[in-house]
Amino acid sequence: MTNQLSIKVEVDGWEGSLTPEVDGVSLADLAKSFEESREFDVAGGYGGIFPALFRFGDLSLYYLGLGASQWPAPGEAWLLGCSCREVGCWPLTARITVTDALVAWSDFSQEHRPDRDYSGFGPFEFDRWQYESAVAVAVNSLPDLSKRQPQQACRPKKREAAELPAAQELPAAQEQPAAQD
Repeated sequence: MTNQLSIKVEVDGWEGSLTPEVDGVSLADLAKSFEESREFDVAGGYGGIFPALFRFGDLSLYYLGLGASQWPAPGEAWLLGCSCREVGCWPLTARITVTDALVAWSDFSQEHRPDRDYSGFGPFEFDRWQYESAVAVAVNSLPDLSKRQPQQACRPKKREAAELPAAQELPAAQEQPAAQD
């Protein structure tokens, strides 16, 4: 029996996050439950990936492990990042195997805890057509970054002296009465 993939898309301004769901349950929640059951020193802390904050490339290829610059390696993908929005801070990695009919996630790992044993987590197998459709729906729900206006520089623009507000004289400090013994 195959699993069903959906990808929850959350948009905040120009930053959209993608969080996979397996059979209607967030992969972040599944990973946290597994890690808690194994009493790992840090359990959970995962969030979706933010394509606007990292160069994942073509996400339809990324989720197949086939991207031109696949992270973290060809045939693997960071399916979850850290809840802080930085994918490399706390990524959950899976090997992705693709056949004509199926896409499978297996061999999960947490690169910041390489001694962890995830052998009881997954594998998750998806019908390839359903998988690719779920990815396409999610990717098409992300904000169009090509229409984003450039950010203003963090520094205020230099203003001419005539534009600056006039200096104000500060009131003289008032003397405090001396403390009595």
